[in-house]
Amino acid sequence: IMEYSMQCKLYLLSIFEQNFSPNLAGLAESIVVGHKDNLEKEDSDSFAKSGTMHILAVSGLHVGMIYLILLQLFTLGNKGKKLKKWQSIGLLLILWVYAFVTGLGASVIRASLMFSLIEIGRSFFGRQGGGFNGVFAAAFIQLLFFPLNLIEVGFQLSYLAVLGILYFYPKIYSMVAMPNVLLSKAWQLACVSLSATLGTLPVTMYFFHTFPVWFMFSNILLVPFGMI
Repeated sequence: IMEYSMQCKLYLLSIFEQNFSPNLAGLAESIVVGHKDNLEKEDSDSFAKSGTMHILAVSGLHVGMIYLILLQLFTLGNKGKKLKKWQSIGLLLILWVYAFVTGLGASVIRASLMFSLIEIGRSFFGRQGGGFNGVFAAAFIQLLFFPLNLIEVGFQLSYLAVLGILYFYPKIYSMVAMPNVLLSKAWQLACVSLSATLGTLPVTMYFFHTFPVWFMFSNILLVPFGMI
């Protein structure tokens, strides 16, 4: 399964290389499928120093964006109505197809599992699961199939980032009340970025010996552009 997944990823990379210049192809491959091998070192260093490397790695940010877009498409804006089972199945199928063609990395498996648990609970059982339960359930399932993921840096950073957001975000966000919607959205992005950074700080310092100081401001600007 993993070998066929990599073949699909390589096919996608060949499409980028045929249609873009080497510099743009490397950037597009990083953002869309998380392949950073062809990324210019200067670009890679810039993203690392600004604390926005997660934009270049297929992770919960990418899967979350796709999940929200699919949710809107499948529900056609009817947020108050429960998704029908076939809608939920279609949504999850597309989500896992994306995870499959991007190479089934540790972080994308984590995100896909978490969103699958949320969607199944909401659509089939009519329940809203707790965030921490979803994280640990996803980790348990993932390690059953891929036990060596536990020692991968990507796995550790992915789960610590989510745990950091779940634990720190409510506490930090409630500290400041913003006067309008635009500032409130910017503050939300800043709080999410700070929470994830705090959660991953021990592993980041241990493996990479660096701490990005501009991450809050850079994420406010780059995450919306990344979604577009």
